[in-house]
Amino acid sequence: MKRFLLSFLIPLILSSCAVAPLRGEDSLAKQTRHCQKVLWYEQKQFELDQVYMTVQVKHPATMTDHYAWGTVHLEPGGPVIEIMAMEDYPAAMSVKERRHQQDEIVVHEVLHILLIKAGVPTENQDPIIEAVRPGVRVP
Repeated sequence: MKRFLLSFLIPLILSSCAVAPLRGEDSLAKQTRHCQKVLWYEQKQFELDQVYMTVQVKHPATMTDHYAWGTVHLEPGGPVIEIMAMEDYPAAMSVKERRHQQDEIVVHEVLHILLIKAGVPTENQDPIIEAVRPGVRVP
């Protein structure tokens, strides 16, 4: 009986370990879809719905700026917003706080795009964003 249970449990345990890395990628895809919905909503709010933008949730090692929670860079096809994956946020933050922070970072980066379109120099953008929308401050 023990041998039967072990022969059944060991492959089950090994198969669940093999699937674990896919869950992380699935998490990035889910987070990206959520951030894309937030981006779409914000584009409508700021009347930027004619501008093609994309958002990508990434781990810091694969982001353009490895130390930022979010960045925006202009590509020939349109602005690309990179957001840090929730798994890489401080462990003390709850899932709800992490989700809220990601949403706020999307808004922060959309505001950067607005200021870029208005010709505001990069070094002046964060103080303006923080003055206009204090809740968007990125840690």
